[in-house]
Formats: sequence, structure tokens, C-alpha cells
Amino acid sequence: MNDMRTLEAGDAPQAVRMQLEVETPKAVLVNEELQLIEMALARDPSNRLFRAKLSACLYNLTRLDEAIAVLDRLIDEREELSLLVRLALVCLALETADGAARARDCAARAFEIAETDEERAFALATQGKAEKHLGEIDAAEETLLKALQFDPHNKDAFKRLAAVKWLQGEDEHLLQFIGQLQQQGVNHSRLLSALAVTCLKTGDIRQARDLFGVDAFVRKTVLAPPPGWSTITEFNAAIVEEMSNHPAIRHDRPGAASQRTWRVDNPATKRSRMIPQLQSMIMEVVRDYAEQISGSPHPWVRARPAKAQLHNWCVMTDGDGYEEWHVHQFGWLSGVYYAGVPESITQGVDNGGCIAIGIPPDLAGEEAQARYGTEVVRPEEGLLMLFPSHCYHRTFPHHTGGRRTCLAFDIQPL
Repeated sequence: MNDMRTLEAGDAPQAVRMQLEVETPKAVLVNEELQLIEMALARDPSNRLFRAKLSACLYNLTRLDEAIAVLDRLIDEREELSLLVRLALVCLALETADGAARARDCAARAFEIAETDEERAFALATQGKAEKHLGEIDAAEETLLKALQFDPHNKDAFKRLAAVKWLQGEDEHLLQFIGQLQQQGVNHSRLLSALAVTCLKTGDIRQARDLFGVDAFVRKTVLAPPPGWSTITEFNAAIVEEMSNHPAIRHDRPGAASQRTWRVDNPATKRSRMIPQLQSMIMEVVRDYAEQISGSPHPWVRARPAKAQLHNWCVMTDGDGYEEWHVHQFGWLSGVYYAGVPESITQGVDNGGCIAIGIPPDLAGEEAQARYGTEVVRPEEGLLMLFPSHCYHRTFPHHTGGRRTCLAFDIQPL
């Protein structure tokens, strides 16, 4: 078997300009959609499609008990794989042992009625997550390996399997398994991040640094104001105002890396004025950047999609808000644009309000994390930063007055 950790393997992609489009703006917000569905159900209470949509809205709004009640009735009438898996995910979001046990059973039933390999992997990835939550580590490993046999490209199954392998201390086995997946053409963000972390855990710091590619691929630039705006400060102030008054703003969201933050999960709507302008600016920078790096033989660059979409969200943090260590598993390239940054952060001398790219200590250990190092970037208004989606990153609370407002985004392969 070839050593799949070698960065020089494979042909470098050609310098072809990426086809990049923006994610379709939301016609209605989730709370508005909920009202419309409830109105429709008042006229047609038995409509199965509307009831399924109702369960999704309730789940997105973290009204978990209500979502479970709707799903229970739908599944009692007729079992469907998508509804069983959704019920499993809602039960897991309860974060209780009973919820995890029920999620495991729902996912197992979903697997029984699955008709395609992708559906079987989808169900098993959820079952493995529930088993891991229950502490059934051996069962989770077996389930997740089975999921990847059905669909080697399933990101959720791989992410959870890597976590199980680390828990069991099977780093070398994980490296071998990653090599096998790469030989099958698997090359997504979760795989690259797990490969880099495992290299670090086994003592190969140089290889871990090369795989994350922070020195080579992190880009920082301060944007100029778009046409019609005299200064970037005025442009940013308009973005902050639009986001602060967004009708879908919410505090925290279960399952997200954000802690004690205000979020707008889909900032672009049909009524948005500022976000489309910023999206256009970001996409132009990303197209140029993707073209500039296209000659590199790095495995991340070789995974550059020919066609992708810009997906973005807004994060607003007061003094105690922050982001935990995480990667963006569904992106290829990720980034952040800072529209509002308090002076206490830009003029600060500690890490308060900053973003850091490095390794979570709970994955690699504090000693390995210290040897690897962390790059800390201090935000400023107008700063656009790009980095590979498989890079772990976090932010720090700034514990001062004022609010930091940023637009985070992923370039997601299509």
C-alpha cells in the first residue's frame, strides 16, 4: 500500500477558474415558514407533507418535544427512512441516555428499510453516533465501519469512526484505514483533519503541519469598499445594522460550535440589501485565490471542486461569547469577514476576541498541541481571512463591552 501521507502524490490540478455561485437566498425564514405550515395544516390537518415540514421546522427551532410528537404520529402511520433518521437526530439533541437509546433504535430501523447503499450508510452513521453517546464503543466502531463499506464518502460516519479510534488508542490502524479510503478517492475535510491530527498523535509534527497547510494556505486581506460606498467603515456599519436587526437572529443553537453567541444561520434573504454585496466581494476573492493555488500538489488543493457554492452565516459575540474548536466538514475552503470589531479587541494585548488555528488539546494532548503551536489572528474591521476547511480553529471571549460581528462562510463542493 502506498503511503497516503505523502503530499507529492498525484497530479496537480490545472489553473482553471472555479465555478462559484451563491447559495439561494431564503424566500421565507424558518419562523415564517412555521406560521405558513401551521396555517396550511389548519385547513388540511392530515396532509403528510406539511406535517413532515412541521417536524423539520420545530427541530430547527429547538422545539424538540414538539418535533418528536409530530414525528411519532407520522411514523406510526407509515415508516419512512428520512423521518426515522430525523427522529433519531432529534432524540440525540435531547442529550439524555434515553434519547440516545431511542435514537439508536430508530436508526437501526431506518437501516432495515433502506433501499440504497447511501441510505444504509446514512442510517448507520446515525446509529453509530447514538451508540457512541451510550458508551457502546465497540458496537459504534463496528457500525461505523459498516457504514463506510456501503459509502466510503460518508463524512459523518468517518468523523465518528475517527473519534472512536482515538478513544481506543488505535492511531496506526486509523492511518491505515485512511490510506485505504484515499485509494478509493476519498478526500474530504474530515479525512484530512483526522489524518493530520493522527500524524501529530504519532509524533510526526512536520507532516501534521504540512497537511493542515496553515503556513501555505491561510490568506488575510483587508477589503476595499464596494462601489457606492466611500469607506469600508460605512459599509461595515450597514452590515452590522442589518444583521443586528435580522428577523431570524437567535441566541445560541444546539449542535453548533458557537457558545453564548447571537447567530443568523441564513443571513441572505430576498429582502437583504448588504449581504449580497458582501457575498459578491467574497466570491471574487475566493475565485482568484483558488486559481492562484491550483498548481500545488497538496491533497487539499487536489480536492478543489470545479463547481461550488458559497454558504454563509453570521456570528455576533458579546463579552462572554466564543467558538469551540471545530472544523467545517462540508466545506473545502472556509473563511470569515469581520464587519464589526470593538476597539478593545483590535487594540488588545491578549487573545480576547481573536481567532486561533491549531489543534484541540483533547484530541492530541496538551504536550503535542504545544509542540505543534497555534496561530492567533487579531480581527479588525474589513479583514477577510481564508483557510482550508479541515483546519481546526476557535475564538476566545473578549470580556469587554461592545459586540464583535462577523460573517463566516464555507465554499461547499457541488
